[in-house]
Amino acid sequence: MKQVAVAFRICAEDYDDNFPMSIYPMDSRKETILMNTRIFCRLCRGWLPVAIAAAFFLAPVTVSAGKPPPPPPPPLPEVTFTAVNIGSGGRVAAINATGTIIGTANLPNVGSTAFVLEPEDVNGDGKPEWFKDDGKGGNALLKPLPGIADMGHGETLGTTGACDINASGQIVGWHSYTALNDWNDGPWQYEAAILWTKNGGTYTPTLLARWGRAIGINNAGNVVGYVNHALLYDPTDPDDWEDVANVPFIIVPERDTAGIVCWFKDEHGAPNGDGPDGITDLMVELAVRVDLGYDGVSYPWPGSEATHVTADLRVFSGGGIVYPDFTDLDGDGNPWFADADSDGVNDLLKPFPAGSFATTPSPNGQLAAGGIDTAAALFDITTSPPELCTNLGKLSSDEVRTTALGVNDAAWVVGESYKHIKKGWSYSHYYTGLFWKGGKMSVFSTLLSNTAVSAPLPKVINASGIVAGTATAGGSPTMFVAFPSPPLSP
Repeated sequence: MKQVAVAFRICAEDYDDNFPMSIYPMDSRKETILMNTRIFCRLCRGWLPVAIAAAFFLAPVTVSAGKPPPPPPPPLPEVTFTAVNIGSGGRVAAINATGTIIGTANLPNVGSTAFVLEPEDVNGDGKPEWFKDDGKGGNALLKPLPGIADMGHGETLGTTGACDINASGQIVGWHSYTALNDWNDGPWQYEAAILWTKNGGTYTPTLLARWGRAIGINNAGNVVGYVNHALLYDPTDPDDWEDVANVPFIIVPERDTAGIVCWFKDEHGAPNGDGPDGITDLMVELAVRVDLGYDGVSYPWPGSEATHVTADLRVFSGGGIVYPDFTDLDGDGNPWFADADSDGVNDLLKPFPAGSFATTPSPNGQLAAGGIDTAAALFDITTSPPELCTNLGKLSSDEVRTTALGVNDAAWVVGESYKHIKKGWSYSHYYTGLFWKGGKMSVFSTLLSNTAVSAPLPKVINASGIVAGTATAGGSPTMFVAFPSPPLSP
């Protein structure tokens, strides 16, 4: 603006009395115009530049009509993930602190089986990898977990399934089998609770119970699940047919004289102590059999299995948490069961808030993922009873439900949203993978920085923020693992 004013002042000063008009031939009309201009310039010589500058600042600015400016780009997400396709088909069940993944999958030459995937330095760059080409497009790192071929009762082994893994790589699950029952009726199909431990490069199964499933294990090796007592009783006694309920349990392993951890010993039967029964004597049941006033007995328990156990031995079961009482005030020797009013219901079971449920606890045992009503939720499980910590909401109002499936110590949460749309006489079902950080919900697929998989459904997350789940690739179902950027320090 200063340059404009100065330029105009110079121009005005040029038109003074000394201007050599004689060199410009003109008629009288033009000479009159020029004289008037000279007079105007002389009068305005001092204040004209100021007036021009003021007019420039004060005049309204008019912008010509046109396309509006483009909106600013959306902010980059606080965390992104890089996905790796780890194998076709299957279901991811758990991931431990080292990134070892377990679950159930259809493997070549094996069929449906429990699997374990341990990352290896495939490329020789000192970094772990979760995929190694087997030469046929499959993942050579997916290893089947064997069942127990012979439990001493003429069983025929079926499939295996893995449910949980701890930081030491100990895995719990089940295997199916067919056999005659104890009174030679059948054959029937059953499931046995199994623990796998690694010896060298091989995973060895250990029987925990002939009938049941092992579902959860903590880092100390304590195991929870359920056991089925239906086959333990005399079929000639009609009362025993009432007693067929699955019963939640916890197993606290012992060390033998050589210091070896032991999960199974079978010196006497449970619960009647009449000899070996195929169920480990180290099992502690979280419910008791009581007479409910009719022929037979039952297990009064709102739920039939124990699913998780924390480091301090709190057990998730029956829509709540069993908070153990190690003072054993009732003197029954079972810190996970108390029944002061003799109604058969475990007084140590503290339910989650009404209308809510939990899916899994965080590694440090402070939070639990789950849902309340139809929304995803986090719960504070350090209190007794557990309390709602954060309502994580729903993806949209037309969703049937949104569920938090996994949470780590940093309160990073994975889950999914489900809705169905009626088409004719049937419904189409839709699932959307979700991720929460700081309580903020994101569709997980929008956080992927690559295109290795599509439609990812994250199921589990570990302390380092590594996520695993199911997805599609090339139109076929697959499993994936995804790594956060920036990385999360556990």
